[in-house]
Amino acid sequence: KYLDIGVNQIVALRGDMPNIEGEYVPLENGYKYADDLIAGLKELGDFDISAAAYPEGHPDAPSLEFDLEHLKRKMDAGANRAITQYCFDTNRVIDFINKAREIGVDKPIVPGILIVNNFKQTVNFSKACGATIPDWVFAMYENVGDDQVASDLVSVQIAAKQCIDLMQNGVNEFHFYSLNRAEITKDVCDILGITES
Repeated sequence: KYLDIGVNQIVALRGDMPNIEGEYVPLENGYKYADDLIAGLKELGDFDISAAAYPEGHPDAPSLEFDLEHLKRKMDAGANRAITQYCFDTNRVIDFINKAREIGVDKPIVPGILIVNNFKQTVNFSKACGATIPDWVFAMYENVGDDQVASDLVSVQIAAKQCIDLMQNGVNEFHFYSLNRAEITKDVCDILGITES
């Protein structure tokens, strides 16, 4: 039905259980892993598929190496690119990309950049999804309090710094998790000199 209406770009995620801490159990006749879903989509049509990647490892993965092998399976199943979970440590992102290249992942890996909307919520969500928040990020929000304007300025600084650091390491494509704050994302793009999406 998507193809019939001209939609062919899919972000193919396994997803989580409604209780994010619960063990994943696929529906009857459902897909157990994202690579199975990607292979199934490719059987249906010529979808342009983005898969998920986790620079710090997926919470369900026993190791980063296991997770990297799973990323390769997703790419081999037909994904066109991977979009990473947000990660504030750009060195870790670069290391992850390099390790993926070493095991034969040659398709684009697009770093996910989080535009922080509410730092307290980000801290809580990060604990649930396994994303680390470095001390320097906590320090930047230390005196912000409930001042949304100040929080937005810090968010723009952090995202722009991450992008600049990644660009200096040869990365030229980003996926912004904007959390419905397009104006802040535009501010980051203005700093970077990006005029088109």
